[in-house]
Amino acid sequence: MGAPYVEVFMAFFAFWCLAAIAVGVWAANRGRSGLGWWLFSMLLSPLLGAIFLAVSPNLAPGKAAPSEQSHVRCPACAEWVLPQAVKCKHCGSELVPQAAPVSTALQGQADNIRLEGRDVVLGLVYFGAAALLVAWVVFRF
Repeated sequence: MGAPYVEVFMAFFAFWCLAAIAVGVWAANRGRSGLGWWLFSMLLSPLLGAIFLAVSPNLAPGKAAPSEQSHVRCPACAEWVLPQAVKCKHCGSELVPQAAPVSTALQGQADNIRLEGRDVVLGLVYFGAAALLVAWVVFRF
């Protein structure tokens, strides 16, 4: 009589472990600790781990898309190049290097501070929701 429950529990536990591994791999691809996020997902929930990871900023180094804040256009071919470039990598024409504006760097730091504050609030909301869910399950069963 107890065997079907054991099979269901083992299947659930296998799914839980695989989902936690998936969260760990996803975290590693986003520049975070895969082992830490796997452990977090194993202890709390792979679903909560995935939600927390989705709202956290991506720390993986990547190529920034050219924009007016980070690049300038080449006068000869109109392609995006870095402001410090001496020669255009697309057409080979000579360029006059420009200094990067300081205000853009400061604005980027201010944006990061706001995002971190928002992430802390979202993390607290999700943690509170998880705590309420665990409390409901414990008192319900």
